[in-house]
Amino acid sequence: MRGDVSVVGDSETTWHSFIGAAYLFNPRWSVVAAYRVLSNDIEDGSFEWDVLRSGVGLAVGYSF
Repeated sequence: MRGDVSVVGDSETTWHSFIGAAYLFNPRWSVVAAYRVLSNDIEDGSFEWDVLRSGVGLAVGYSF
């Protein structure tokens, strides 16, 4: 699990959280499943951006 937070001024905040799990089939092949959340809250004059995005990821890895 990992995450971070960035704050600039009164209303500019970005944070992100990531959690995942990996399974090694053998020394060369693996699979990773993860879930990520990313939030942006930015206000600059008339510009306002308040977005929360999230999603699931799946990866297959091969090491050589």
